Formats: sequence, structure tokens, C-alpha cells
Amino acid sequence: MVLVKGCGKDDLARGAMKAVNRGGLDLVVIHMKDDNFYCVRDECTHHQARLSEGFLRERSITCPFHAAQFDVRTGKASFAMPIPEVRTFPVAVGGEDIFVEI
Repeated sequence: MVLVKGCGKDDLARGAMKAVNRGGLDLVVIHMKDDNFYCVRDECTHHQARLSEGFLRERSITCPFHAAQFDVRTGKASFAMPIPEVRTFPVAVGGEDIFVEI
């Protein structure tokens, strides 16, 4: 595992998300309204849509295609049919930067 800079804290307002590519992986760095940070793979496991084009609601990120929802903390899916969870990545805040372990 390698710790890489996901983005700066100033790049991401509370309640927002940012698509980044780090180490060849498409990721979404998320700043929740409660000031916690998370990171998930930027690909819906149901329809391969970019989750970064969806929206955040409470602790879930919602796919823009079929409204599949994933818990940003665990990656677990909430959908009408069973689908695989989305991969999550550990996040650390250091100074003014958000780091992701890939």
C-alpha cells in the first residue's frame, strides 16, 4: 500500500466530492458535511457509471444511472437487487492535504 495525495482540503468543500486519478485508479474523494473524509473507487459495480457524476446524501453516494447507493464508509451497496460493494480506500488528513492509501 502507498499513501498518495488525493487533493488539498481547500479543493473540496463540505458535502462535495472530487474525481481524481491516482496510481492508475479512478477515485472519488469525499468531504462529508460532518467534516469526515472518505474515498471510493469511481465506478458503480452495477452499471460501471462514474459515481463522481452521481450525488451524495447522508453517508451514501448514488449512481447517476440506476440510483444504486453505496455507503462511503464501507462500500456496501443498497439497491433493489444484490450488487457487489464498491471498493473503499483509507483516508488520512495531514495539514491541508487529504491522503489516500492505494
